[in-house]
Amino acid sequence: MHNYFELALGGAQFGMDYGVTNKVGTLTSDQVEELITKFIECGHKWIDTAPAYVDSESLIGDVTSGIERKISTKTVTVGVDETSDIKIMKLENGLAKSLSRLGERGIDILYLHQEELLNEEPIMAWLKTVKSRGKAKEIGASIYNYDALMENTDALKSLDWIQAPVNLFDQRILQDNTLSKLNHYGVKVQARSIFLQGILLNFKDSTIKIPDAIFEKLKRLHHDSLNSNFTVYEIIINFIKIIGVDSAVIGVTSMEELMQLHEAWAKPCFEYPYDKYACNNNPWILPTSWVKKK
Repeated sequence: MHNYFELALGGAQFGMDYGVTNKVGTLTSDQVEELITKFIECGHKWIDTAPAYVDSESLIGDVTSGIERKISTKTVTVGVDETSDIKIMKLENGLAKSLSRLGERGIDILYLHQEELLNEEPIMAWLKTVKSRGKAKEIGASIYNYDALMENTDALKSLDWIQAPVNLFDQRILQDNTLSKLNHYGVKVQARSIFLQGILLNFKDSTIKIPDAIFEKLKRLHHDSLNSNFTVYEIIINFIKIIGVDSAVIGVTSMEELMQLHEAWAKPCFEYPYDKYACNNNPWILPTSWVKKK
């Protein structure tokens, strides 16, 4: 485990109805302000957002103006078949708009939002200029799959961060020394989807189909929590803390959720048998394979 582990408040719920167990919908500007204010009062300062989250960047810019905080956002989506020049023009314009919405000349981290662009040398060259021009202190990539990245030495040498899905069911980052290799190149890891869009917490409220094998593991997780001294929140947060990643994004829709997460984060780490939850070879662990209930 790292000596310093940062929680980041995810901004997806600030601008859109995000999450397959979300019963609240898109948060109001007042709710966003209350959550961000409380998050910062609790000693945290990292807020993660993206242009794809509709009004999220604008809300964060308005609410946190003049407040010390750490901001990460992502690039806009570009067409895969477009020329490099057009892609770079769109990425540059998108970054300018993000900075304007956030009320900043530069941010802390810019993540490339399409992992396939990591293989395009002109795009990587542009991303590095974002850092050299002071538009972002650090650069990274938001990814789903590790294999292509781990074979791309040039990208690994260029990136400061990756943001990737890591949770009890998706423990791929612990396979094949992936995390150790990332550490070797000095690439820090921010875990996202640590609750699988809320499914690990409230799987009975899910709007997607859950395979029987996954459903049984979910029941086991909640049964284990009831028969231990740890809440499901604590079991999940502890896993993320002890495996050695540097940060985790949390998404919340209420003050109650935020405080439960903060309290779980603040507790000392503990030993726990996490291997039994891993579903690394099951494609269902990635949201791209989910199917909605009829």
